[in-house]
Amino acid sequence: MATRIDPSTNKPGTTVPMPSAGGYLIDSQGAVFYDDTDTNGYYELSSSATAFVSLGKFANTAVASGAGLWVQNGTGKPAEHFTTAGTPDHTVQIKGTLVAGDASAAYAEVQVATSNGGTQPALLRYPIDGSNSTRIALPPKVGGNPQSYLDDPSPIVTSDGFVKIWAIQSDTPQASILLQWTPLP
Repeated sequence: MATRIDPSTNKPGTTVPMPSAGGYLIDSQGAVFYDDTDTNGYYELSSSATAFVSLGKFANTAVASGAGLWVQNGTGKPAEHFTTAGTPDHTVQIKGTLVAGDASAAYAEVQVATSNGGTQPALLRYPIDGSNSTRIALPPKVGGNPQSYLDDPSPIVTSDGFVKIWAIQSDTPQASILLQWTPLP
């Protein structure tokens, strides 16, 4: 069971049955999603709903985005945005691997060329209207190696920026936390 906390009283409110026992919750702005890891089924619980509603089964991990999910079925494949079961609301051609999304764009980690002839990860924003993608950030380097936007914890897209946190382990008992906030175009 999932129990909402009433913000006006800070006490338990409405209780909603979980779709199954084999999954986990994904928080988003506007909805809570449930991923049934046994069936690859995804369910949405909007702020006013009294039950989880199925959005369908997705072969790959979905990325929560407001009241919908972004899904990519393999690196370099299109990203699809679902707010209801069935046909996606939007499909966006992207390169690389989907890492986040919002109501206006999908965000992907792609490999870009470096000045020394190598490659490194970069974060690209792909607008939902199909206009040109924009490189919005490069990850920090630790020990000369770039970090990845694919690492846990997942990035978060806010109304005005993209946020990513990395926990960096070292040989000492103390870990470092790196935080990158990138304004959106």
